[in-house]
Amino acid sequence: TGKAAVELATAGGAQTIFTTSKKKHQAHLRSLGARTLDRKPDDLQELTGGNIDLILVTDGRDIGLLKLFDCLSVSGHIVFIGRRASDEQYQSSVFVDPEKMSQVMSRTHVFDVFEAWERNKKNCKRDLKFLIQLLDKKVVKPFVLDRIPLDRVGRAHDMLEQKRFPGYLVCEPWVKEKHRAAFL
Repeated sequence: TGKAAVELATAGGAQTIFTTSKKKHQAHLRSLGARTLDRKPDDLQELTGGNIDLILVTDGRDIGLLKLFDCLSVSGHIVFIGRRASDEQYQSSVFVDPEKMSQVMSRTHVFDVFEAWERNKKNCKRDLKFLIQLLDKKVVKPFVLDRIPLDRVGRAHDMLEQKRFPGYLVCEPWVKEKHRAAFL
């Protein structure tokens, strides 16, 4: 999701993109125009200049809500994709100050694609059409690890819960029994 976020941010006109990643992914992300940081940099605010307009948290790691907040510009926002900040982050001792808590929470958001779909299918369909156009134009270039038939989805899901794969598995229900992926 990080690679896609960088590609979408670039396509959307973002001028400076920071990303955290494993060392093995950094060269590729830099080739896409991102500035790479260590996965949990202690000096995040200093490295980013404390002037970020939008922070997308896509992978569920906890850098720390307050560290992220301190990196934002005056009008910046944090968006957690698919999850909310952890309870530990909310219970931080810094939140003893109600004014600071109010500032952080007013600029922190969660985007859950399934909830968005239920709330407004029309907008989601429009967004999907736009993403397909970006795929057709090769603006976004996902790495498809394999295409699997419908009867392999359960097994693929089990495997995804156990291990992270370097790409996407695409279900093509109309594909007949093909055993293309060694692990499925």
